[in-house]
Amino acid sequence: MPPDDAAVGEAPPVPAEGAPRRGSWLAFALGPACLLLAHLLPLPTLGAAAPTASVRTVLGLTGWMAAWWMTEVVPLAVTSLLPLVVLPFAGVAPARAVAPAYFEDTIALFLGGFCLALGMERTGLHRRFAHAVVRRAGADPRRLVLGFFLASGLVSMWVSNTATALMLMPVATTVVGAATGPARAGGPGARTFAACAVLAVAYGSSIGGVGTLVGTPPNTIFRGFVEDHATDGLPHVTFAGWLVVGVPIVVVALPLAWWLLVRFALPVPRGLSLGTRADLVARLAPTTRASRDERLVFVTFLATALAWVTREPVNLGALSLPGWGPLLGGVRTTRRLEPFVKDSTVAIAAALLLFVLPSRARPGERVLPWAWVAPRVPWGVLLLFGGGFALADAFGPSGLNAYLSAAFAGLAGLPAWAVIAVVAFGLAAISEVASNTAAITMMLPVLLPLATGLGAEPLPILLAGTLAASCGFALPVATPANAIAYATGAVSARQMARAGLLLDVALVLLMIAAVLLLAPVAFPR
Repeated sequence: MPPDDAAVGEAPPVPAEGAPRRGSWLAFALGPACLLLAHLLPLPTLGAAAPTASVRTVLGLTGWMAAWWMTEVVPLAVTSLLPLVVLPFAGVAPARAVAPAYFEDTIALFLGGFCLALGMERTGLHRRFAHAVVRRAGADPRRLVLGFFLASGLVSMWVSNTATALMLMPVATTVVGAATGPARAGGPGARTFAACAVLAVAYGSSIGGVGTLVGTPPNTIFRGFVEDHATDGLPHVTFAGWLVVGVPIVVVALPLAWWLLVRFALPVPRGLSLGTRADLVARLAPTTRASRDERLVFVTFLATALAWVTREPVNLGALSLPGWGPLLGGVRTTRRLEPFVKDSTVAIAAALLLFVLPSRARPGERVLPWAWVAPRVPWGVLLLFGGGFALADAFGPSGLNAYLSAAFAGLAGLPAWAVIAVVAFGLAAISEVASNTAAITMMLPVLLPLATGLGAEPLPILLAGTLAASCGFALPVATPANAIAYATGAVSARQMARAGLLLDVALVLLMIAAVLLLAPVAFPR
């Protein structure tokens, strides 16, 4: 039986969600004030897009939820329930249409992934991974954070940021628990290190996804859109061409994000001691050989990750893999083929396997008992993401999508570099409250005619928007990886907002520079 995690310390605590804070009544009032102002302020009619009551409601609700999410005036899960009340009462969407967003297939992916991570914790497998990390990175807190940035970034170039965060977050929290220990867990330096460690996994996975065409969905959506509009003069987008832009961004962004995080956003004290390297390695060292349960969880995790990577077709230029998912068929929608099996199906299947297989280390129990899992699953985080989906789903039916698109069309007359900057920062902002996949799907059809109307080269504008859509660092709801980091309890929403806004600005500027300098080389006409 694996030793108790308490033996190596627990993750440092953070202030409770919704705990009373000085001036919190102002933050509380700010939320509904956003909804009220959206209905009272004069908003212009943009072409055929008018600021209807539905547009104003969803715009105001977005501000309300963002304000409460960032200030944590109430628990984040509570804020996430607002769409269930506001959208039906405002006549934007019926309750029956809003509720399913709280258990979309992505939520099921979260649930299955959390169960896999808990399987690692239950068997003690996560400590073996943590031991290997510390043996290589040492005991310096800033160096450990850099190690998590690099590991997460490199893995997510080939695996989705959600899967990367699910794989590496238990390792990060185990290292944090061992490094801080009961004696130092209450210190501010230890708590800051804990927040930086889990944010490194989350942010690194989002940054790494920019590096390759298969790293994150917006990249593949961009390629598909460009190929569909080849007759409009767009150049061919190759896997190798993307690397010319993506890899330099990742190479610069990972150390830059680490430096900004540990030096400015959430400074980790230079003199913070986590003990000697030998002491930290000893605290994490396994006391027994890997058990049959550990090996079973490890094999299940590897098989799950492999299934995630190979489910969809992968085009690596010279090498093309068909993917096993399409072989199982799907349902044809108006725009594409919706597959029967998705990543969430794989994650739940893996979790079910651990739920039903008997444990050899604990006779009479399963490898992963539900009674042990149920109180440990971060149900509030599942609600958090469900609320984000419910809000994003309202953008289209309410007319807010069309209104935002018309607002971007007002950029006509600006020089190309200014349009690229506005588009990039605009997509980064939208991605904080809507999925990056939804944001880029919504905006690419708008950006192409915008660029054409300006007489500018369209591909740099499309590329800048696509890259910036991966820059949602400020809110737990912005990306699955952020939500997974928040679920650890090691980072508060305020800390994430402080760090994320700084990284949003810095990395969007980096991406703009990369587009202007490298896009002509990567995608020649």
